[in-house]
Amino acid sequence: MTTKSKETNQKTNTCQNGNEFQNQEPFQVPEILKGKTFLDPTYDSSFKELFSDKKMLIHFLNGILHLEGNKCITEIEYRDTSYTFGIHYSKLVRFDVRVVTKDEKTFDIEMQRATHSDFEDRAVLYSSMLTVSAKIDLDQNVLNLKRTKEIGRYEIPQIISIWICNFNRVGSKSFREEWGLYRKSDIGNSAALPVNDKIKYIFIELPKFKKAFDELKTAEECWLYLLKNMPEEQKTPEFKDTIFEEAYEKLRIRAESSDLIAKVVTEMITEAEIECRLDDSYKEGIEKGIEQGIEKGALSAKREMAKGLRDAGVTIS
Repeated sequence: MTTKSKETNQKTNTCQNGNEFQNQEPFQVPEILKGKTFLDPTYDSSFKELFSDKKMLIHFLNGILHLEGNKCITEIEYRDTSYTFGIHYSKLVRFDVRVVTKDEKTFDIEMQRATHSDFEDRAVLYSSMLTVSAKIDLDQNVLNLKRTKEIGRYEIPQIISIWICNFNRVGSKSFREEWGLYRKSDIGNSAALPVNDKIKYIFIELPKFKKAFDELKTAEECWLYLLKNMPEEQKTPEFKDTIFEEAYEKLRIRAESSDLIAKVVTEMITEAEIECRLDDSYKEGIEKGIEQGIEKGALSAKREMAKGLRDAGVTIS
């Protein structure tokens, strides 16, 4: 092929590629996301996407745990998020984010958009499953390294469950609450230490977190502000730490994120449909209740009238 024909061929290919590009449909923002700049990080898919970045997750954990200096977490390893339990039935549980640190601490980070019955039981159950699984992994690691005498038969690693709730929990007073195992006799002692500090629960309630952007001071506060306010932001706030800017960019609504957007939209639509159906059922229940109340009231009035007539001497017939 001559140089001229090569050039002609290249131009032709360029034109064809250009036509193909022009023929592609432009990215369309789904109707449910119109007017939004960022995805809501409290939905399952966007939450997992955000913390699939190790750097962001480490920064988040250090902030939530208030770790500084040489106490900071520096390395994590993602672990399998599925677990099956049940005796009379089988139930597959999928943890949102499950990681293990270099010193064998296990973390479960769960994003919960709505409350449900037995919510606290669920938190305890998840922690229990993690404890058993982490113990098995710990023993296996020790066995593989031929250090069988370096760990006790019943020794367990630290298990920390973090539940981020997009609703108000009953009975809690602050946006952050911690659970541990304490002696009953220590109730009322603010300096009481847990009997066993290896099992820990942290509950975060986003609706109770009220700080404005200019009031943020700690990494924990910045992360909670992000999780709560990102869906309504039109531009990235000017955080002092660039990690938060990266987080906003990760969930920005754009063509490159079309697959993630599709997943989140499905979750949003499903939730919206459920809420509508519940709302309709609630209204229907009220309407039926009103109708039944009217019928009951009318019947009661008739009975009182009949009783009055009877007392006045009118015969039953």
